[in-house]
Amino acid sequence: MGYEAKNNDSIPNLFIATKRIIPRNFSKGIEIEYQQMRINFMFDTTQSFLTQQYVKEFNGKKKISVFNEEQLKNLNQMQIYF
Repeated sequence: MGYEAKNNDSIPNLFIATKRIIPRNFSKGIEIEYQQMRINFMFDTTQSFLTQQYVKEFNGKKKISVFNEEQLKNLNQMQIYF
């Protein structure tokens, strides 16, 4: 699916999967857009959960937003065709 997964060392139950969408070069710096899935595994009585996020990074400064229901629906429809 094109995601790169990493384990967070400080939180052993957290995995972050990243998929780059669009990298752009501007005269003032580099902008990168990507999708990110944060996967929290809980092995005791609590339930594991997944959070999908949209990240826009400009010169190392990140702006993170969580997908709303409509964006998730469109995202899932797009992934069917790829």
